[in-house]
Amino acid sequence: NDVLAFYLIHHKAEVKIDGELVYTSYSDDKSYSLGRYWVFVNLNEEDLGKKVEISTTPFYRTQMSSQVDIYVGKKLTLHSQVIGKDFLNLVASSVVAFVGLFFIFFKQMMSDDYFSKNSYAFSLFLFSLGALKIINTQTFALFIDVPFFFYLSNFLSIVNAFGFMIYFNSYFSEPRRKILKYSYIAFGVFLVVQITVYFFGVQNMIDVILIPNILMILNLRAIM
Repeated sequence: NDVLAFYLIHHKAEVKIDGELVYTSYSDDKSYSLGRYWVFVNLNEEDLGKKVEISTTPFYRTQMSSQVDIYVGKKLTLHSQVIGKDFLNLVASSVVAFVGLFFIFFKQMMSDDYFSKNSYAFSLFLFSLGALKIINTQTFALFIDVPFFFYLSNFLSIVNAFGFMIYFNSYFSEPRRKILKYSYIAFGVFLVVQITVYFFGVQNMIDVILIPNILMILNLRAIM
């Protein structure tokens, strides 16, 4: 049995075979983005020669011109192709995440004389960066299609910003450190707000995540 498959980022999708709806990610109670996910539609001999209609609707204008690649064939072959395309990225990201995680645990076993808070922040930055890159690959979505990991990738982007800012904290004067300190608090508040408004369907998570990212840029300009 073959499958019809395609990968979407911030899109809704609908698939019809000879006018019959066989798949939809549209739902009245989901007015927010579904993140990154694969659509799989099983095909059989009865579908041979039938007309297939695929409709996709982007959540954001920036996705209007994005290309959707359609795959028809064996599911195992698709897995092999996707993994092969992501292989180098997965290896590099895994190494970065492992190095960061190793030094995070190393910090717990050693005293502050051996491992400063600055180095700990850099380790956190490495781990969150590597994990974020892995979660955002097409391969990850092939095997783990759980909305939680879409939330997690956004959370990791905030953690990544935290680690980045804390790492540079020691290089600044006391007045500028206070700016960073208030930024940590603001980032934490925005993280809670981000998840809350998303779960209650008030606003898309990717819309809200732009706020702390803009805040980080403004704070970097203030301390430089």
